[in-house]
Amino acid sequence: MTQSETRAKLADFLLSCGHNGIHAVQQVTVTIKGVDYVAAKYRQHCTPPAGARNPEPYVQEVIYCVGALPKCYLKRKATCFTWQGDDREWFIAGYYPPIQRGRQIVTDPNFDQYHPCGHSFLIMPWPPEHGKIDDGERCTYDRVPMHINPPEVRPSQVSPR
Repeated sequence: MTQSETRAKLADFLLSCGHNGIHAVQQVTVTIKGVDYVAAKYRQHCTPPAGARNPEPYVQEVIYCVGALPKCYLKRKATCFTWQGDDREWFIAGYYPPIQRGRQIVTDPNFDQYHPCGHSFLIMPWPPEHGKIDDGERCTYDRVPMHINPPEVRPSQVSPR
């Protein structure tokens, strides 16, 4: 699959999840340690579950990256990412397939149904009001620069708000 085909498939997949509050989908390229990932940056309206300490709805920002996890993360989970022009620290909030013996291995026969673009991971910002991501941790996180480059954005590539 070409990058253009992957971008289109990812955008279609995320927009089909609109019932989950996903909106403002923008196609981007994320570069981490020289590796380019086809990605989409989006916002998601979220409602906390009943009984949550803070029951107020909120909007979260997510970058959905297509590809295997960055090697720097596989070597050391205490890794966050920085982005020039953004003072937040970004962390890997989820990924599929799972890590086994230091590698991502597909074990689910329904993998393609739920992950139509293949291996993927989510990057989200750590809320600055909570301090640094490693405040209170035993070790300091590695801070790895990432670059986010939006290709030319056409109206058809951005979902309506």
